Amino acid sequence: MNKKKVFQSKTVPEIIQINKTVDAPTMSESTVNRYLSSLSAFFKWCVGNGYMDTNYAEGKKVKTKRVSPDKQRDAFSTDDLKALFGAPGYTKDIFTEPYQFWLPILGLYTGARLNELCQLRLDDIQTIDGVYTFTFQEDAQDETISVKSDSGHRTIPIHPFVGDELNLKGYVEYLRSKGETRLFPELPYQNDNYGHKATKWFGRFRKACGIDSPKKVYHSFRHTLTDNLKQQLIKDSLIDELTGHVLQGETMGRYGKKYQVDVLYDAAILKLSYEVDLEPLKRSRWAKCGGQTKRL
Repeated sequence: MNKKKVFQSKTVPEIIQINKTVDAPTMSESTVNRYLSSLSAFFKWCVGNGYMDTNYAEGKKVKTKRVSPDKQRDAFSTDDLKALFGAPGYTKDIFTEPYQFWLPILGLYTGARLNELCQLRLDDIQTIDGVYTFTFQEDAQDETISVKSDSGHRTIPIHPFVGDELNLKGYVEYLRSKGETRLFPELPYQNDNYGHKATKWFGRFRKACGIDSPKKVYHSFRHTLTDNLKQQLIKDSLIDELTGHVLQGETMGRYGKKYQVDVLYDAAILKLSYEVDLEPLKRSRWAKCGGQTKRL
């Protein structure tokens, strides 16, 4: 409410009334419930320590509309991908920071969450059994590194188009030669994560590309990768392990071990195929950062 002039210096009842005509976006039911849950936990502490007599937030919850998981976010369509990767930042090679070039590509070919990629350390990027990989894992010595859940701890292969043809390998070695420790050292730790700046940027970027739907955000790359593999009849267990979801079923979830990286690479990653021409990206200066450019 502080971002729009029409609301400034107004009382809450006035803002509510004004918004009946302005129709600015409001907090989602899930966000309201998270606030209520935090408030209830605080009030419970207050009651237990004699500062309050009653927990007024206990049991309070806004009723939410049930939405199936596949409807919460939309995958990017082929036209969306053409708009994103056909934007001037790519075609004219005018991105000013490396994360702007790499993050949409990595989202498309890994299905990883934005913060998972933004917090990646160079030590998390290595070749295992001949396969170039990212490893997402927490670090007891570094509280800024986190994963969403136990299943989020995983190692995933990198598509050869990204690692070899776009020369991510060379870029990683370039960063190591400079003494850097993170893949995106230009992204600061803000609001308890490394993805804050990138999230703001991608929101502006997708809208500039004509993608205005609130259901199409960076997270949509996860849906795009998932749907791409699903339509090729790739096993759910392979897709779940790539994207960091809990494996379903007693056999796979409890008794089955994690897939070896070469299996994930051959049976899933190499199957990814998008109907969009990404060849021009090879000419980017960010794809030549193996000590072959001075434009950094």
